[in-house]
Amino acid sequence: MAILDGDPAGRIEGRENFRAWMQDLPIAPSRSCTSTHFDVPESARRIEAMIAPVDGGGIYYTEPTEDGSRAGRIWWSMPAGLDTFSHLEGGSRNVYHEGVPGHHLERSQTMAERENLNRWQRLICAGVSGHGEGWATYAEPADGRARLPG
Repeated sequence: MAILDGDPAGRIEGRENFRAWMQDLPIAPSRSCTSTHFDVPESARRIEAMIAPVDGGGIYYTEPTEDGSRAGRIWWSMPAGLDTFSHLEGGSRNVYHEGVPGHHLERSQTMAERENLNRWQRLICAGVSGHGEGWATYAEPADGRARLPG
């Protein structure tokens, strides 16, 4: 891991470059799976990568608005002074966990099920951590590649 992590080809310089990399990474799996392996709701094809306004470290996800007017968001709280990032240092693993095929796909799919789930089931019950964290943990491969069928 240290050798791979130290490889300049796997490094991203600058916070905005890292945010742009996060923006592109989770969308590719949703595009490649659509109508091939399963249907990906339109709401899951849109995601926003954000740099959190705090610098304590950590990454988290906020789901899209119920009406779809705002996309789901991946937030990365970067420690002060950190300006070089690695794909392996948690980058791709965390983005897949929070994005697609992780929480973003899970929550977007749940919210798209208006005909089958009531509002409580879509917004509250779906947040049960055993389901959500299990789904997202399955989505975070150690090698940075999503575990998708085919």
